[in-house]
Amino acid sequence: MGLTSATLLTVLITLTATAPLILVWSWRHLSAPWRTPAMVVGIVAAQVLAVATVGVGVNRVYGFYPTWGSLVGQVSPAPPAPLPAEPHVGRAAGLLLRPASLRGERPRQAATTATATTTATARTTGTVRHYLVTGASSHVTGRVAVWLPPGYDSPRWRHHVFPVEMMMAGAYSHVDRMVHDLAIGSVFGPEVASGAVPPFIAVFPEDNVAWPQDTECIDNPHGVQAFTWLAHDVPAWVQATFRVSTSARAWDASGWSLGGYCAVKLQLLDPQQFGSAVAVEGFFAPELDGTTGTLASVLRRDPALAEASSPLWMAEHHRLRSPHILVTTSSTDPQSFHASRAFVAAARSAGVQLYLVPEQGHTVDAWRLVLPQVQRWSSAFLATAT
Repeated sequence: MGLTSATLLTVLITLTATAPLILVWSWRHLSAPWRTPAMVVGIVAAQVLAVATVGVGVNRVYGFYPTWGSLVGQVSPAPPAPLPAEPHVGRAAGLLLRPASLRGERPRQAATTATATTTATARTTGTVRHYLVTGASSHVTGRVAVWLPPGYDSPRWRHHVFPVEMMMAGAYSHVDRMVHDLAIGSVFGPEVASGAVPPFIAVFPEDNVAWPQDTECIDNPHGVQAFTWLAHDVPAWVQATFRVSTSARAWDASGWSLGGYCAVKLQLLDPQQFGSAVAVEGFFAPELDGTTGTLASVLRRDPALAEASSPLWMAEHHRLRSPHILVTTSSTDPQSFHASRAFVAAARSAGVQLYLVPEQGHTVDAWRLVLPQVQRWSSAFLATAT
């Protein structure tokens, strides 16, 4: 009986509903010496059943733990990711929607920063540095963590320009926690040191910049310019601060959950900045609920903004220009599986590839599992694009 099966939920609901009846029967029919102990055990068991029922029900909806093994921390290795499609695939001309913030091609401006902390450098794990960045275009102030590969400051790489992996987390994952949970240095460092991928810089911007409100990476005409922050300000600051390439072919956007949605939007709406994207357990249209404030009414009044905010709508109504996107999901992730399949089908392009990983829930652990694989996909694409 699977952890997400309807049978398990049905059994738990039945037991939870039956427990009070058993308690009443026990109180009436057990003799005095046994009555009190039985009631104590019964009440505890009834509470455990109620909690378990709610937990299993929530898990069926959100897919945090798809298997019994995942519940106890057992993780299966991820299969190899597909090879990226050739860069010329999918470059057919087509209408590309662009939000108001990108129309007119405003010049990219630098941003002001203040260094917060720097971690210790390790020969094989690289360095993580933390900054507070204020965007000159969006006027958003957010935290940005930057992972520098082993040897970034060495004489060997003094004149080398690096490709960039811009990584974004889910709606309620802060930058510091994301870097810690993903164990960035221990994952990326050995990949670079072993030569599995060429040296690159990883940038982790705060994507939910109006906490606790969810911006859905949208430029709200009456609020936070969340898309401009990611599309303009963070890249401008990175280019002004580090030795990185300014070519779109050297920039990849990736993310998990909300971050995956943001990454795909960045690649589709600003291919001159982001040559490729990876969506890990992402979605492909804004999820408008009680956490997004006035966004629902804003998008209803502005159909153009609503369309430009939905990669799925763009894929369904237009031929995508230069899509180079890896969509990774699992059939046991109810939050992303069907949305991912729908987007890939609607795109109808070899430049949008599906990467299925079995028995993975909607968790940061699942993202960490596929990090080496998706980074090799990104690096392979960057190599073929040069």
